[in-house]
Amino acid sequence: MNIYDQISKNRLKTLLIMSVFVGILTAAFYVIGKYMGNPELYFIMGVGISLLSSFGSYFYSDKIVLAMSGAKPARKEEFFDFYTVTENLSIANGMPMPKLYVINDPSPNAFATGRNPQKRSCGCNHRTATKA
Repeated sequence: MNIYDQISKNRLKTLLIMSVFVGILTAAFYVIGKYMGNPELYFIMGVGISLLSSFGSYFYSDKIVLAMSGAKPARKEEFFDFYTVTENLSIANGMPMPKLYVINDPSPNAFATGRNPQKRSCGCNHRTATKA
């Protein structure tokens, strides 16, 4: 199995998970609507809310994760080693340079997020970024 097969499988799994989420949330809203006496309205609300939630989490997950972690953009001047190591890895893999972020947290931590190479972001805590 090559990398393109893995990417294809992951996209299919993502679609499956999002479809199951929409189905479960819509069914839950329908059941609540049956109890409240207006299942059609609650069904439509369930479809709308679940689709908006799925769309938002798919297209804005990177921004959500960065905001939740309190990540700040890493400047090349301040985090030179972190920046150059990531830049060299990107060049070696033939991929675009990700946006880099630093989290002000004492525990060593790092993460990568984004739905494709053009929208990816990498982050790590301040201590890890200065010891890259």
